[in-house]
Amino acid sequence: MRLSRFRVSSLCLFALVGTLLGCGARTPLTDGTEDGSVPGRDASSDGGGRDGGPGRDAGPGSDLGPIGCRSDAECDDGDDCTSDVCVEGEGCVATPRDDDRDGALNAACGGDDCDDSNPAIRPGVDEICDDRRDNDCNGAADCRDMVCAVNPVCGGPPPPPPPPPPPGDGGTVTREIGIAACTNLVDDDGDGRRDCSDNDCRGFGPMGECCNGVDDTPGDGDPNFDLFACRCFSDADCAGVGSIETSCWTRSFSLCGPRCNFVGGNRFCREFFAGSLEVCDAATGECVEG
Repeated sequence: MRLSRFRVSSLCLFALVGTLLGCGARTPLTDGTEDGSVPGRDASSDGGGRDGGPGRDAGPGSDLGPIGCRSDAECDDGDDCTSDVCVEGEGCVATPRDDDRDGALNAACGGDDCDDSNPAIRPGVDEICDDRRDNDCNGAADCRDMVCAVNPVCGGPPPPPPPPPPPGDGGTVTREIGIAACTNLVDDDGDGRRDCSDNDCRGFGPMGECCNGVDDTPGDGDPNFDLFACRCFSDADCAGVGSIETSCWTRSFSLCGPRCNFVGGNRFCREFFAGSLEVCDAATGECVEG
C-alpha cells in the first residue's frame, strides 16, 4: 500500500517529538557519570561509618572485621574525658574517664574523684588525719577536715582509757598485798578471787590464817595471827603485819613470817619446819637450809 508523502512526513515528525521528550526528561546526576557517583571515589564507601570509616575498606577481603578497629589507638576520639578501647566483637567503645578504676570519675571531667591516680582516694572513704591528703575528696585535708577535730593528732581529746579487764585476766595490780588490800572487798589483781579467798591473802589455803589483822583461829592455843598469811616481796610489805615483828621470807614462801631470831633461832626453825629449814638467818630473820 502506498502512503502519501504527507502522511510519511507527519509520522516522522511525531516520532521525532517523542524522542526529544524522552531524552529531555533525563537529567545528569553528577558531572557525567551514569550512576551518580563521584569520579575517583569508591561507591561502596559510606563516608565515615564504623564499617569502614574515611579511607577504610571494609568490603570483602578486609581484615578490619565488621566493626573496623584493630587497636585502642584507632578508637581515640580526641576527648580527654573518655577512655576509648577497641573491643573484639563490639568495635570502639568509649566510657567516662576513671583512670584508677575505683568507680569515681575524674574531677577534671565533671566527676568527684580528686585524685584519679590513687584508688584509695575517693568520696566515701575515711579521712586519715595526718597523711597530708584529702582522702575523702571533700576539699579539706587532715586537720582541716571536720571529722579530724576530735582526733588527738589535731589537738582533740585523747581516747578514753580501756575498760578494766574481766576477772581472771589480771587487774590493775599483780598481787593483793597487805591487810588493806585483803579486807577491801575488791578483787584488786583481777584473778577472780578477792580478799581471804585469794592466795595472796591466805598463803596456806582455806584452813590457814588470813591477812586481815585478826586471829582467825581463836582457841587453838596460839595467840599470834597473820603469820605466813600475807604475800610479800620485801620487808616493806610486812610493815604492820602480824602480832609480832615479821620479815618477808623471800627465799622460801614470799610470805610475812616471824623473825626467827626473835622466836628461838635455830630451834624454832628445826621444830617448825621439821628439819627442812634448820638454820635461822639472823640478818633476814628467815629460816634457811643448813
